[in-house]
Amino acid sequence: MNDFAIKVLTAPLGKTHLFSVGQAGYIVKSKSGQLLGIDLYLSECVERIEGHIGFKRLLPQILFPGELIFDAIITTHPHRDHFDIDSVPELMANGKTKLFASTDCENLIEKLEMSDRNVTYVKSGDSCITGDFKLDFINCDHGSGAPDAVGIVVTVDDKKIMETGDTSLRLDW
Repeated sequence: MNDFAIKVLTAPLGKTHLFSVGQAGYIVKSKSGQLLGIDLYLSECVERIEGHIGFKRLLPQILFPGELIFDAIITTHPHRDHFDIDSVPELMANGKTKLFASTDCENLIEKLEMSDRNVTYVKSGDSCITGDFKLDFINCDHGSGAPDAVGIVVTVDDKKIMETGDTSLRLDW
């Protein structure tokens, strides 16, 4: 297990912790120790599939999929640096982790034969509670490449954390 995974696991209970894993990925650890992952890019699938054109890893890989067991993960849209096709199946393999995926991730989930797992499709305006986390999905304009992308407001331990995936700046709104 690497140093980063150890830091997450040993972060003291009784406090809320927010960890960046690079790209747009975050881990939220609640006071009770539950783990929520958002847009985790934990493999090299983008480079493996696309080479070094287009999307690519911007920061070094600091966590590997098998190192932590998440209570829930969120994928805000189907781009591979947000829905990591190599990592998501491994993260879900334990039968415990819940996946909240934007509706435009459905084809990927079917291709990965994960439809029968703990998957909930979400869109802007949806809300749910999973463990220590209240999840409010919000509009996220990522253009025509991911028209159903969502942002997320996580309420945990009386704190609110907003993550907007790849929101575009829109001066015309």
